[in-house]
Amino acid sequence: MENVLAASESPSNSPQIMSGFSPSGSAIFGPDTVLDNTYRIVQRIASGGMGEVYLAAHQRLPGYFAVKALQAELAYHPESLARFRREAEILAGVRHPNVVQVVDFNITPNGVPYLVLEFIDGPDLATDLRSGRLLAPVEVMSIVRQVASALAAAHAVGVIHRDLKPENIVLITVSGQAPVVKVIDFGISISGVGPRITTDSRVMGTPEYMSPEQALGRREEIDARSDQFALAAVAHTLLAGRPPFRGDTPLATLSAIVHGEPETLSDQVSWPAAEVEAVLRKGMARARDDRFSSVLEFAEALEAALRQCGALELPPTSCPSTLFSTSSSSLSSPSHSSSSSSSSSPYVALSLVSAPMTALEDDSFDDELLVPARYYSPRALAGVTLTLIVLVLLLGARMSAPLDTQRAVTSASSSARLEARRVAEGFGQWIDAARARLKI
Repeated sequence: MENVLAASESPSNSPQIMSGFSPSGSAIFGPDTVLDNTYRIVQRIASGGMGEVYLAAHQRLPGYFAVKALQAELAYHPESLARFRREAEILAGVRHPNVVQVVDFNITPNGVPYLVLEFIDGPDLATDLRSGRLLAPVEVMSIVRQVASALAAAHAVGVIHRDLKPENIVLITVSGQAPVVKVIDFGISISGVGPRITTDSRVMGTPEYMSPEQALGRREEIDARSDQFALAAVAHTLLAGRPPFRGDTPLATLSAIVHGEPETLSDQVSWPAAEVEAVLRKGMARARDDRFSSVLEFAEALEAALRQCGALELPPTSCPSTLFSTSSSSLSSPSHSSSSSSSSSPYVALSLVSAPMTALEDDSFDDELLVPARYYSPRALAGVTLTLIVLVLLLGARMSAPLDTQRAVTSASSSARLEARRVAEGFGQWIDAARARLKI
């Protein structure tokens, strides 16, 4: 399952039942089922071939959790059970604010294993990419920096994610700061700790973001630099709006990764991208040894390149993004939207999102309403004042001047009035546009 949901506290223990998801088949847990006398099932919110995800309320404390349960028939399959248990152990060992946290692991009396995870109320990056909105480079850099920090924490304890992609990067809104990233779904991660699962040598992951060694099924070569490749591919996708490697089929995409070159970033953005493209290509180098030594080094190099070309000062290249909103969400009135799932994907892409964010997301906003800076800068305001003074003097002189002089004064005053009216109208338009953008 792609969007394993994770926690946010709420004063209410009775959230509104979320709409928009009607899984087929019988559920593993029914509504109001209480697990371990602690977690009361509220609703099933995601379903996939391996298991299901539920929203659960704590019986004794305010707050909600996500419960991920393995299908009962798979609980008796040694490999599936070992992978599920290892996901719990891996998440428990990676303690980091940008990694979804595991709260508990247990098995029901009838043999169903389940994970209790923090509940994350927010959209994944794939949702925004599908909407056609592009983030500003400074926003992309904020996300890359946080993901790199999360991956570095995992790498420090010998864990390789193996499936980093926009769907597995969730953003939660925090008042007063940029959105906080949560890296989710360590279901196919590998770890140097514990016994090896026999099928770990299979090709697993998402084609567009798989490293060449991963695409070739060379498990012994998969390390932290494989996650770096995926992070560089995600960064390229966020900046350009599409992945660096694409094919008509998953196999064609994998072939492009193994034998081809990433798409040129310079052709897809409006700012000088030579330095940034060089960093991304190094992060996605075909040979592992040609990449950066760590994900943190990659993130630092990318930020330096974006700053050098001035991209960090640029606004979003499309309509304003909804990801960097200051609005807050609440479980008291959530709405649930599911992303499209593909039959070629082994997962069901579902995410729980709050009510639509509003700040800076008005698609009807027209940048042409912003008048040139000369109409509202301090220098321009001083010019307006001087123009008005000259206009008053000209009108006073007109009363006692000869006829020819009065005509000249009339012409001059008309021009002055026209310019003053133009300045006043432009300044008023700028005020109205700024108020609309700031939602005042």
